[in-house]
Amino acid sequence: MDDDMHSEIKTYAKHWKRHLNAMEKTRQVLFKKALDDAAKIANYLRERYGCEEIYLIGSILEKERFSEKSDIDLVVRGLPKERYFHILAEIRDITDFSTDIIPYEDANELIIETVKKEGKRL
Repeated sequence: MDDDMHSEIKTYAKHWKRHLNAMEKTRQVLFKKALDDAAKIANYLRERYGCEEIYLIGSILEKERFSEKSDIDLVVRGLPKERYFHILAEIRDITDFSTDIIPYEDANELIIETVKKEGKRL
């Protein structure tokens, strides 16, 4: 391998490493924002609708699994079912993240087990 090609490869590797570092920093900022937004949503649901228990589940619980495509998954006990779609619309004013709200009372067994084993109560 000649010196020019070796130099080009080193330059490419340096730029690629810089790019990966920037992507990781962005991911970390998004991760923190998602956690902050989840807490804001939980507070909103408690204050506005009197929701009793709110659990965070999914990739947001593991920093390593979180990506820019991750969403906020909340399992909520005491969510007024008749206001479900209205609440989803209101949440869009709180966060830019896609957000799934699962009423605890309607959740399947897998979701309930996930809440019990891994869920973080907010």
